[in-house]
Amino acid sequence: MVIAMEFLPGGDCGTMLNMATALETNSARFYISEAIAGVSYLHAHGIVHRDLKPENLLISRDDHIKVSDYGLSRININNQDKESSEDRLCGTPCYIAPETILYR
Repeated sequence: MVIAMEFLPGGDCGTMLNMATALETNSARFYISEAIAGVSYLHAHGIVHRDLKPENLLISRDDHIKVSDYGLSRININNQDKESSEDRLCGTPCYIAPETILYR
């Protein structure tokens, strides 16, 4: 079996943010709008990512954002699949929303 993946030489947004002293406003707007478009696409297809963070936003050769790492994602079509409190508390600890922890 062979798995082929797209080569994304731009790295990830987490590394870019750690290396940059400041990000130009237009660049930040562009990257944020691309991330929102990616997540909107996933939600439109019933997929909840559940581990969205800068390290999972990869930058392509032509400077576009690609959402990666679907290991914790879940298919949730029409909100019919209810999560248990254990399911809800997943992701990278530093990026988990406080309300997720409070309502566990």
